[in-house]
Amino acid sequence: MCGRFTLHHSQTVKDNYKVSIESSYNIAPSSEILVLLNTPTRLNWGLSVSWSGAEKLLINCRSETLNEKKTFKQLRRCVIPMSGWYEWQRSASKKIPFYHFDLSDQMIYVAGLCNEKNVVVATKEAESNVSYIHHRQPVLINENQVSDWNNGCALGDICHDYKIQTHRVSLLVNNPRNNTADNILAS
Repeated sequence: MCGRFTLHHSQTVKDNYKVSIESSYNIAPSSEILVLLNTPTRLNWGLSVSWSGAEKLLINCRSETLNEKKTFKQLRRCVIPMSGWYEWQRSASKKIPFYHFDLSDQMIYVAGLCNEKNVVVATKEAESNVSYIHHRQPVLINENQVSDWNNGCALGDICHDYKIQTHRVSLLVNNPRNNTADNILAS
């Protein structure tokens, strides 16, 4: 699962994609985010769907079923650049936030699906080094596979060489209005 993320590699984004962004340390669902298609674009994170008469905002899709579910069949592939993502570990009495990032502090690329206005993050079963926090994580893609994913390559052909590190962070991240670099500091 991916419920919040960061994108603070503003210089890398500018150098690689000729797009200016403000560094963000607490990107929440319904925010406008940078998405890589043929050209970089901005879309709203979350897809509004109606099930049983109730509106729901989907922010993630399971990679295992993205080709089967009617909701996702009409969407196109895209990639979402991130600096890292947050995940909450549930205990009996509370949820504890953790920050996931690449050990070498490189930008991370994540598989997604989008329409002309909205985007969802593709998720998969969590890798063993982070599964103790949450059982799902974003589908990570190497930078050189961005166009492969966007052009329809099989999920099994996607790989990454990130060294994902994680540490506990402050409860400040629970409020999307708290958007400072303090959010990613180990607590």
